[in-house]
Amino acid sequence: MKICIVGPALAPRLDGIGDYTTCLIKQLVKDGHQVSALIRTGKPVDPIEGVNISMPFSIENRASIKELSSAVEKISPDWVIVQYNPFCFGRMGLNLYMPGVLKRLKRYAHLSLMLHETYVPVINLKYAVMTMWQRWLLWMSCLEADQIFVSVEYWNHQLKGFPGVKRGVLLPVGSNISTVPITREIARSRLGISENTLVLGMFGTVHEALMLNRVQAAMEALLSRDRKALLLYIGPDGEKLRRELRDLPVLAEGPFEPEEVSRRLAAIDIYLAPFVDGISTRRSSMVTALQRSLPVVGTDGHKTDSYLKSMNNKSLLLSPVNDEQGFANLVVKLAEDENLRCSIAVAASQMYEDHFSWEKTSAKMIISLREAETGSE
Repeated sequence: MKICIVGPALAPRLDGIGDYTTCLIKQLVKDGHQVSALIRTGKPVDPIEGVNISMPFSIENRASIKELSSAVEKISPDWVIVQYNPFCFGRMGLNLYMPGVLKRLKRYAHLSLMLHETYVPVINLKYAVMTMWQRWLLWMSCLEADQIFVSVEYWNHQLKGFPGVKRGVLLPVGSNISTVPITREIARSRLGISENTLVLGMFGTVHEALMLNRVQAAMEALLSRDRKALLLYIGPDGEKLRRELRDLPVLAEGPFEPEEVSRRLAAIDIYLAPFVDGISTRRSSMVTALQRSLPVVGTDGHKTDSYLKSMNNKSLLLSPVNDEQGFANLVVKLAEDENLRCSIAVAASQMYEDHFSWEKTSAKMIISLREAETGSE
């Protein structure tokens, strides 16, 4: 299949959707598809063998998105797949040109949207205004799409509110960190962590969706039992984390290249994923922990996918998002039961291979696109 990917960025720029797009493109090429990429102007990108990459539009000049039409016409792909987040195409998620551009793209190819984000929630006056045009933009864009993909089931719940918009196919986000072979013992030794220390871990940015009070409660519960414990954080926000969790034993360094991230993840005994809206199939940090065979303790919230709920107490452990003590109790439960940690870790790795690997994501995407082609004939 001849595919054109439209997105905000590619590696090495620090961008979650850019990382996703880079990994997806590499897998599609590996699977034998012909891929081109159209991304917005900005920082230099790493070349991808066999992939033509160009930068025809910018976020500062909203009208520049019109350049996508001529770019796609020259490529003449079977499908254009737009990596959708309203903020990728205009300041404050506003670009009134976009629906018209998407309509013109359909002259040259089938059109698909991959929804990474939809619109901001109404949590303050600013967001109440922004969400109005973002909802309109999402609605108009989805109406043009021949196929819609969603990174989390909750986006389909939102799409029900837009007349004429079809349900999206769930396409989970994979890991952008390759696994570097290293034993737990070596991983801990190089960081100066003793064998009898229980290591809780976190990876990625520290943002408002992470409930650090859950992390604090879990650490305090372990320390109150005279358990030697350490929080190992891997990411760019170490200073912020240390400030929030002062007086607790924390090793917070980063950011690092993917290889070093993988080595440090290997030192972790229990991975913490206390998201305020619940873990979901779009949380790449949590997915990376599964890939690394780490037992995960997460939260079950309104954005937690039914698949992840079904794997509770099998491949991971979940507590209700509003139960602070319940989260800490699950961490203590894993800490005190090494056999349970091992069984959850093995199941976590299998869950990653079955549901989150890039091979499965690429195959599912292509099958869905071919089915959409058949349905449109």
